[in-house]
Amino acid sequence: MIKPKEETKTKTKHILQSKNKENHQLIQTYKRRHSLQEHKHLTTAHKAKTNNKTPEHGKSGIYTLSCNTCHRSYIGQTSRSLKQRFQERTRNIKHNEPLSACTLHILNNKHEHGSIKDTMTLLKHIETPSLLIPYEQLYIKSYHHNDQLIPEQQ
Repeated sequence: MIKPKEETKTKTKHILQSKNKENHQLIQTYKRRHSLQEHKHLTTAHKAKTNNKTPEHGKSGIYTLSCNTCHRSYIGQTSRSLKQRFQERTRNIKHNEPLSACTLHILNNKHEHGSIKDTMTLLKHIETPSLLIPYEQLYIKSYHHNDQLIPEQQ
């Protein structure tokens, strides 16, 4: 026969063992979830690396065009490739069509524009169209704050 004190010890021991099993299960569940998250992170990182094979000017997103004369910048966004956008800007300049602040700046001030490699830089690669305008505004504010924007965009 178990004495009352020993009975309490036995119950306490069973409760502790039960709690240890619960804790062990929680820890195992956490490790599995954490492992899955790590796997997803690695998979995403791998996908990002494979996307890096696309040349910078073949991507869409937020870009800057630098003026070769005054060295100020125009910030823009496109869901198409930067190369397509640059060709469009060049065509607008050649046909004297100031359809954007950038072409207006080049045409009105008789400033030089250079090649895509010399003047266009991808600031942030973005594939989600709904994020283009917010990021563009963020970069415009940053460049404006640092007094780097062409006057036509300020």
